[in-house]
Amino acid sequence: MQGRWEQAEKEWRECGEEWGKANWAVCLLYQGKLKEAREVLEELIEEGKSWPAVVFNLATVYELCGDGSRKLKTELAEKVAKTGVQLSVATFKV
Repeated sequence: MQGRWEQAEKEWRECGEEWGKANWAVCLLYQGKLKEAREVLEELIEEGKSWPAVVFNLATVYELCGDGSRKLKTELAEKVAKTGVQLSVATFKV
């Protein structure tokens, strides 16, 4: 699927699996659809899917969204910590 982000986005969106949702968000990210990518990734976090790749990609989206990323990443770290998942600080990109 090299370079065919729109097609990949459609396929991952329709996948129905949790990991497919994470890949869908990455497709959105690569297409510059930051708001949509952020919504999908934040939804995964709210559902308790705090996998390292999801957290790292959401931290990346926060950075690309501009000012306030440090605050958003700190809040993300606090939210993930409440679930009992232990991730390295590097995952949060702080």
